[in-house]
Amino acid sequence: MHRDNLSPKELLLVNRIEMLQRPTGGDSMKVLLLYDFPLHFIGDTICRFCYLKALCGFFEESVEIEVNCPNGMVHQLIRNNPYVSAVSQTPLMEIDYMQYHMIIITSIETELAFLNMLSIRYADTVLEGSPFPQVFSVTAYFDKLAKLDTIFSSLPGLGDYIQDNADAVQKELFLTAGEIEWGGNWLRGQGVKEDDNLIVMFDDSSRKIKQLNMEVYFDLLQYYIDNTNAKILIYDEKGIGKDTFYEAWLGSEQMARLVFARQLGLRNDISLLADKAVKLIFGPCTGMMHCAAAVYGVLVNNGFPRENVPLIITYTGKDIEDPTTKWDWWGGKQLSYCILVGDNDNGQREIFLLEQYRHDYLSCKNFTVALITGFLRANFTQQLQPLFNHSSHIIGNS
Repeated sequence: MHRDNLSPKELLLVNRIEMLQRPTGGDSMKVLLLYDFPLHFIGDTICRFCYLKALCGFFEESVEIEVNCPNGMVHQLIRNNPYVSAVSQTPLMEIDYMQYHMIIITSIETELAFLNMLSIRYADTVLEGSPFPQVFSVTAYFDKLAKLDTIFSSLPGLGDYIQDNADAVQKELFLTAGEIEWGGNWLRGQGVKEDDNLIVMFDDSSRKIKQLNMEVYFDLLQYYIDNTNAKILIYDEKGIGKDTFYEAWLGSEQMARLVFARQLGLRNDISLLADKAVKLIFGPCTGMMHCAAAVYGVLVNNGFPRENVPLIITYTGKDIEDPTTKWDWWGGKQLSYCILVGDNDNGQREIFLLEQYRHDYLSCKNFTVALITGFLRANFTQQLQPLFNHSSHIIGNS
């Protein structure tokens, strides 16, 4: 454990915490999940909250999990989550910890901050052996990129439970029926009918290295305009005037096919993804692509027909991140597909699925329109057929 740099007092506090065995709450146990990271990204949050369902199932008794996080975006993503009893954003120094039976910490930074709080507020209580909540770390699951060992012990048995109940770990984002209705009404107001076909194209990510070349992106957009009957949804979350930029690239005559969602807010942006008109969602490894997979994960679990889920395709490539994180984000049983580009054994460039992972995959700048459309034709003809004006466009040459 990462305790080499702790002071003697801090080390003593951690050791005493491990010795404490506070009784559980009888019919219900109250757990406080301290969720905070130096940076909060939408995709990371969606992936980390995959473990909330598993945490609930792990406790044999009834459990109430309160999530405390200072970040408002996180609160939006966790809204309506049935595995969370309450959400708060109280500073660590002000929380009344004695009302909980267990404290669970999700990052090494929060472990350090919690230990500092413990030294200031509860040192005497803990060192005297007075009752105090049990404290555990789940940093190994919530922060897989962490390079440091944890300060507090891992929650005993959680790893085995997750391994034995892999289906309990999945992306989930809970929209209300009212939110889905709002999204549909907004799209109807933009001229997108319920029986229309809508393609969602994401053009941005946290880093440019995750994106297609701009020319490739707009050529792909033009391909969809020329060959499909679909309207295309573009997000302008910050209201920077993307429509003007798109018009300069595509020409004014093409703009009638595009719908721009300008500064609607995160939950409203997400609600558009659940509309019946959506048939294809395409974009880089970015937060809203995780949201798309998470929204439909919940809908399918609640009886939404699997065959009605739009085709969700995320592209990614070699960048500064550890390659194994791509599997953490997009691998396993998901309602989305993740594609990469590389050279096959014959030296020919091709696109392949993440499940066919090879170490020699390339950056996103190596995707081309021909490669993307060829891959779609070879693998998703049935799903995409309704989008295209004529069968030859999806079956024939691009």
